Amino acid sequence: MIKKKINFNYIYSLISGLLVGLAYPPFNAAYGVFFILIPFLIALENSNTKKSYFINGFIFGFIASFSAMWWIMLNVGAAFIVRIISGLCLYLLIGVIYGLGLVLIYYLRDFFGKYVLLLLPLLFLGVEHLFLYEEIAFPWLNIANTATYLLNFIQIAEFGGSLIVSFLIVLVNVLLFYSYLLAKDRKILKATTLLLFVLTVVVSLEFWGKERILELRKELEVNPKIKVALVYPNLIATEKWKKSNFNKIIDWQFLTTDSLLNKDPNISLIIWGETNFPGYLEKYPYYYKKFKKISQKRETDLFIGALGFDLLEKGYKKYNSAFFFSEISGRYDKIKLVPFGEAFPFSSYFPAVKNISLGQANFDRGDSAKVFRGRNYKFSPSICYEGIFPYLNAEFTKNGAEFLVNISNDSWFEETPENSQHSRFNIFRAIENRRSIVRLANRAENSLIDYSGKLNLLFNKYQKGGYPVTVPVNKKITFFTKNYQTIKYLVIYLNLTILLISLILFFKKHNKKRLK
Repeated sequence: MIKKKINFNYIYSLISGLLVGLAYPPFNAAYGVFFILIPFLIALENSNTKKSYFINGFIFGFIASFSAMWWIMLNVGAAFIVRIISGLCLYLLIGVIYGLGLVLIYYLRDFFGKYVLLLLPLLFLGVEHLFLYEEIAFPWLNIANTATYLLNFIQIAEFGGSLIVSFLIVLVNVLLFYSYLLAKDRKILKATTLLLFVLTVVVSLEFWGKERILELRKELEVNPKIKVALVYPNLIATEKWKKSNFNKIIDWQFLTTDSLLNKDPNISLIIWGETNFPGYLEKYPYYYKKFKKISQKRETDLFIGALGFDLLEKGYKKYNSAFFFSEISGRYDKIKLVPFGEAFPFSSYFPAVKNISLGQANFDRGDSAKVFRGRNYKFSPSICYEGIFPYLNAEFTKNGAEFLVNISNDSWFEETPENSQHSRFNIFRAIENRRSIVRLANRAENSLIDYSGKLNLLFNKYQKGGYPVTVPVNKKITFFTKNYQTIKYLVIYLNLTILLISLILFFKKHNKKRLK
């Protein structure tokens, strides 16, 4: 028998996938994020065929997504077979997308030669943008999210968002790899020069970020603040939607709301978590009027997570919503829906697929990035994983939000890395827009993230109660907030250019083969 040799390039890609996956919270990879792609780059440098580029990309994407997001398959709200299939589908999709992206890089070798790997930072941004697309919106694996513990370094996000952090992390990995190749070829002076350049950039951003944080901390001491209170019932996922628990859940939250306001009548905003009114609020006029009455009588605003709906001439639309009760009340309907969890992908184009039942809620998508105007402040809400979308939160801020509120039910993934990841990814939204973020998450990390990016855990996630918190507000607009649309289209156009050049080289190469 002929023994096949092990392709060590694929092992390098697997190692890099593991390193990337393990670099996400709760692990603190620190400056290790600047080295996690080097085995993957070694694999690509040693690959010479389109097939090997694709396989390396697929292995990297699949392993990175699985090792970072294995918890998807532990969703207590879905049947065992559904969560296994949905998890595997996501890992396979990410693997295929990275594989196809690497095929583009393969064809670009003829154009860029040995410097083709310098295109990888743009490729990563292209993949991250693809997962911002509505129907498969799941930007969890953005490489910037591995750097939430590098608070000084990521302050640059106020100019380019988490995108510029992803770009820099991948670029530093690539430049360090090229430095290694130069040293390997005994071009010591060039290798040293390149290494010193990389160190200068990273250290400069570290020092600038440190100074920027000190500047912001001084602002935080003098800037206006409002009093907010979080009503936290500590609801177990499987118990929340039982009809027998409805009155008990609602009554406890009303009692806690009253208690908070009795202790401090100057609270500006009371927050109930995502669907912590476990039903369609508009179907309960008694409770709807009660919320309005409390707001008017106490001169306090209420923000209540619940389900919402719109009646149409034919049928209705249903939403994962949050209701705001103030002098001017309103409702926010969640815009970004979790694929397979809240909506079946492409169901807005092909309504028939809603009939495929995998346990998804089949919500309709909201269409307005709302800003709620309270009695002495303005804020915007995000529900669940909407907090990880950079452009959506920039839109909220550009529309006038002075701080952001994120409500989430993370009890589906209790005691998994999801809790820490979901919480810490919001750090980027605080830095990008220089807006404080109040986060109320069921059986997960509840926090105040000030607009320097500092995350403060507020209370024990297993201890129900009412928790007041003082929230700094800000009206200044960052470069990213002001120009996020330009940044978005710049990344898209650059990636389309890469795609176009790759296609031209592909057809050119195949035409040559035909002529032969």
